[in-house]
Amino acid sequence: MKIEKATIGIGLAAITVMAASLLVLVADYRTAVAGHRAVLLARGETALDALAAGIRAQGRMGRYRGDRLDYIFEELISAPGITGVALFGADNEIIASGGDTALLIGSRTGAVWESAALVLSREVSLETGGHGPGLGQGRGAQRWEAEGFEALPAGPYRLVIALDTELMYNLMSVDAARRILVFGEIGVFTLLCGLAAEGVLRRRRLQAALAKARDDAAHQERLARLGAGLAHETKNPLSVVRGHAQLIAESPEDHEENRARAERIVDEIDRAVGHINGFLSLSKPRELEIAPLALQPFLKAFVALMEEEGRQKGVAIAANIPDLVVRADGAQLRKALLNLVLNALAACAPGDRIAIAVIPSNGKVSLTVRDTGRGIAPEDLARVTEPYFTRSEKGCGLGLALVQQIAEGHGWTLEIQSAPGEGTTVSLCGLESVS
Repeated sequence: MKIEKATIGIGLAAITVMAASLLVLVADYRTAVAGHRAVLLARGETALDALAAGIRAQGRMGRYRGDRLDYIFEELISAPGITGVALFGADNEIIASGGDTALLIGSRTGAVWESAALVLSREVSLETGGHGPGLGQGRGAQRWEAEGFEALPAGPYRLVIALDTELMYNLMSVDAARRILVFGEIGVFTLLCGLAAEGVLRRRRLQAALAKARDDAAHQERLARLGAGLAHETKNPLSVVRGHAQLIAESPEDHEENRARAERIVDEIDRAVGHINGFLSLSKPRELEIAPLALQPFLKAFVALMEEEGRQKGVAIAANIPDLVVRADGAQLRKALLNLVLNALAACAPGDRIAIAVIPSNGKVSLTVRDTGRGIAPEDLARVTEPYFTRSEKGCGLGLALVQQIAEGHGWTLEIQSAPGEGTTVSLCGLESVS
């Protein structure tokens, strides 16, 4: 009787262990499937982000060159695992494409798992010539038309991409086969105990593999941000160059102020080229060149550069510049300020004001940029430093993300206070003061 009870107990224990092992294997398989799908989805979303940013960066006054769009699409289709990509306009009309577009036609917005491909479709906002006041008009528009820039066909616009799922399904099949084989080898209690230990090890290996997959996805996203960031960081100084060049072109006289503007144009072009070189060498992160920086001459030169931008928009830019010295990388601090002031100008209307202030406190310095513009909605405030988050059709959502990166690299903190209709204050806090 005792033997029977022991046998029953061992049998029940074996069944319990087998059931527990089966549950672990099923859970591991589901986690693996979710991980594979998440990695492929992340890759597709990253590719769409990069493509949308690249298209916007090629635009000139709402016009685009077909050969440049074709080049962007062909470059993307050359990436492993991407089988087709297309930009659709109204009535499902293909505007630009690359690769096999058979699966892309008629796709609905969102993610669709086909038998051999993952199809991602997303609506995008693109600046188009002839829509809105001032777009596609004047001498500038004629010049872009002469260079082959044309307005896109009518929207709305959708970007669609197809990614090959064969490798993912092969990996999932291999995972399923391995789990069935392991479960089939379970025969006795001791092997079940060994299988339980193996299950723990397998879970750890799976977690490590998932962590690596996340790292790979993050690396791909960083490469996508590289292209969009390059467009963003060269667009800012070139817009300043354009403003000064326009003033020189419209001035009837060649006087000292024009020569000063010409010098600023040269400086901005040099900085733009520096941005390009910096992004091309991002395979090795740039080390900060921190040194004592006198804020008074630094900010005076910066404000003199930005005043013309503000004057053209009817926005006054003022600065409180005490005679202080801080430790910082001057080029990176200037890049952060440029993004902050351009963001403030974008939020302002004629008659608004922008104030740059330096506030010392207990051996530290805070550098603030305050505007009286439209402000930021509460639901958006927590997301403004996320890459690619923007409410502006002309922006690519990298300005504050780059400022955040610069602040973290220096050990500073970025603080943002805003309310709709009350303006925005952005502060770089914790700059080290040099006595």
